[in-house]
Amino acid sequence: MTPGHTLTAVCFYWMAGTRKARYGPRMESKGFCASLTRARNNAGLSKTQLASRIGRAVSTVTRWERGEHLPERDDAELLDRELRCDGDLLRDWQVAATGSVVPHWKQRVPWLEQNSVTIKMSGLQRVPGLVQSREYMRFIFRVGRFRETEEELEREVNERAARYDALSANGGPWIVAAFPITALTCLPDAVRADQASHLIEQTERGRLSVHLLAADAVTGLVSPLLLFSLREGGVVAASEHNRGVVVHDDPAGIGRMANLFEQTLGAAMPAADSRSHLKGMT
Repeated sequence: MTPGHTLTAVCFYWMAGTRKARYGPRMESKGFCASLTRARNNAGLSKTQLASRIGRAVSTVTRWERGEHLPERDDAELLDRELRCDGDLLRDWQVAATGSVVPHWKQRVPWLEQNSVTIKMSGLQRVPGLVQSREYMRFIFRVGRFRETEEELEREVNERAARYDALSANGGPWIVAAFPITALTCLPDAVRADQASHLIEQTERGRLSVHLLAADAVTGLVSPLLLFSLREGGVVAASEHNRGVVVHDDPAGIGRMANLFEQTLGAAMPAADSRSHLKGMT
């Protein structure tokens, strides 16, 4: 992440959130009721059979499918399991029940990092945070946070590096990073060599793929972008800005942001060519 900036999480995620005592009818329930009806039909069950399996009255299932009432979270989880929806029905319930696709407690970046199988990162001017070397962190922190003491700066470098080391030690997610080659060429020689060596070392471990963008490459990015593919399903997108965390509730937007990353990746050098450039910087 860019020092001196807070992380704005632009999240598109479908999963169960906080529980409310009762859920009355809402406009959003139409999506859930359609999903429930479709899942029940796909399972080859009548309303009576489904009601018997989950221990609810047939009239209750009917009201759920008509969108007249939303089940509570426990019932939504039970429906998802009984109909073998693998979390899809529960995700639709989250949107209908809370009006948000993102549970607030899953918007923290460390949680996303620890629970992702893949993280895709693209930068505009700097090396993405997860793949920064210690020397690079120190350099960027000194530039962006000139009022901090060296002791405070070193503490932050150690804390961030320890977090990344722990992530790697636990298997870590597969990381795809695309960023401009100028993020490296503009650095002092010692910092550039350290960062390039760090990237080469990480790629050799088999958990990182680096794709450098040539100086004249054109992308549609307006801010650094991260895409988290979570172990439990769903994708979260986050971007860095000078603002706090902003959650967007339009699930369709994730496709646009994913396409933007793929366009950026397509404009970048292949991993082998990027690696050759990195070796030339060490």
